[in-house]
Amino acid sequence: MPIDGLSLVGFMARQEGCTYLAERCFVEDSDPAALSALWAAARDRLGPANRRAGKPEISELPDSLSNHLEKVRESEGFEELTESFPDVQFALVEIGPLLAYQPHVETARSDDLCRNFAGDIHSPADLAEICLPAQSESFTPQVTQSEGSVIIHSESLNLRVIRSGLFELDSGTHDVVAGVYLGMGCPLLHVARFEGRYFLRNGFHRVYGLQKLGVTHMPCVVVPARHFEDTGALGSGMTFGRDVLLGDFAPTCAHLTDDRALPVHLRKTSRVITAMWAESLIIER
Repeated sequence: MPIDGLSLVGFMARQEGCTYLAERCFVEDSDPAALSALWAAARDRLGPANRRAGKPEISELPDSLSNHLEKVRESEGFEELTESFPDVQFALVEIGPLLAYQPHVETARSDDLCRNFAGDIHSPADLAEICLPAQSESFTPQVTQSEGSVIIHSESLNLRVIRSGLFELDSGTHDVVAGVYLGMGCPLLHVARFEGRYFLRNGFHRVYGLQKLGVTHMPCVVVPARHFEDTGALGSGMTFGRDVLLGDFAPTCAHLTDDRALPVHLRKTSRVITAMWAESLIIER
């Protein structure tokens, strides 16, 4: 089933962009010449490079948000984030110049996330509610269990393996628990700082919706990236790579708007996590 979306495919090289359009999108004409023309149209829509790519305005959050931020600090999402990035800070960050590694967004998902904020949401309190939620997203995955395995299928890509391996029990028994602990990814909208440039690391659908409503600055968490991979940009066709993001013509959140990104019909993507186990006897020889 086609999913309405917006894509920054114009930032890809021509061949990569044509492959992306053929594999990730429903297109009317999959002929190489037609795909090349669609890629060229996407390139033209982007307009000029953002001169302040990766260089947003950053300021402190108002004191009026102190109570909300205290709740955020006590949340599971914040605890998960600080396990990977102990040195984090809250800030008000300009949206447009943030480097955007994600090549597309689903417009319906963005509308759903921002459905309660169709009016004036420019106050710090309203923005904090959508950008820094204290509660994680709920989920109802489909679970299929058979002898030796469990398969979890989720339409939300935020489902992920939080921990894996051996788990300690608090009951004082001698039981051993091994496996995977699943949960939703950190819901906090956060930005990564790497070599003086700032990347949007989480919250692309909300950011698109906020820009559509005219919001230019957002409260978020800023994390220090020690390595480029810490920015969230995985490359390998899943995201834009280092050369593109740190190049002279880089994708930013300012490009992720109705008038600059290419409207596309995306193929549905879901996440599947499989846990398997086996039991056997070994006879000493």
